[in-house]
Amino acid sequence: MRRHATRGGWTLIELLVATVSAAVLALTVGTMLVYTIRAWQRHLALTDMQGDVRVVVPTLCMAIREARNSDVVAPAVGVTSAQLTLGRRSFYRATSALAYSTNGTTLAHDPDTNTVNNTVALIRGRVAAFQCQHSTNSVTFNLILREQGVTMSVTNEVFFRN
Repeated sequence: MRRHATRGGWTLIELLVATVSAAVLALTVGTMLVYTIRAWQRHLALTDMQGDVRVVVPTLCMAIREARNSDVVAPAVGVTSAQLTLGRRSFYRATSALAYSTNGTTLAHDPDTNTVNNTVALIRGRVAAFQCQHSTNSVTFNLILREQGVTMSVTNEVFFRN
């Protein structure tokens, strides 16, 4: 009696099942990786904006409290930026060159409007709107930041010192 030699290896069906399983696994891992990276980028953008807010809001509040007077130049219709002048200090939106512009995305501070080239950028490239409202003894400001689909809005009313 003769014995048949058994051949080792994979059948075509086994190879197709393994290929389909590997493809499904690769697509699943790839999709998870893409969503994880997007969530991480949004988290970084939100963290950066929170850091900007932690610096700018106390700076604005302190300047408004100590100013004792202010002047708000209201934006034109359709423009989202106002200029806030506090005594001789100015906070306003600006372009990357830090010259005043209603279409800019940078919140800048000019500590002395009589001195040239001393403007400092407080927030660069994230400002969607900066709106101010002046009343008798206070200033209310609304700062809206936007980056990578994440929006953050901060509204604060600050009273002048007597």
